[in-house]
Amino acid sequence: MFPVDYHIHTNYTPHAVGTIKDCCEGAVKSGLKEIAITDHLTFPGFENVPMNTIKLASMKIDQIPTYFKDIEEARKQFRRKIKLVQKSITLKVQKQK
Repeated sequence: MFPVDYHIHTNYTPHAVGTIKDCCEGAVKSGLKEIAITDHLTFPGFENVPMNTIKLASMKIDQIPTYFKDIEEARKQFRRKIKLVQKSITLKVQKQK
């Protein structure tokens, strides 16, 4: 079995803790070979979700460039220790009811 985790949230998602670097370090210590950072991004209006729920569970749209930059920096820093899947987001997109 290939030890992977393709669903890791960082402090970019408000309900999670730890930086991208922290998560990479923890994954290496746990023996994972490949991971994906998949913080939440929910667009208001696509779901019948109250705004306060979105604020508690989603990064802000204006954080995306920094988020991707941080993932790329971690990929470079940890490239010899773990494969970090590039530029992934848990995106909630559902049509309005």
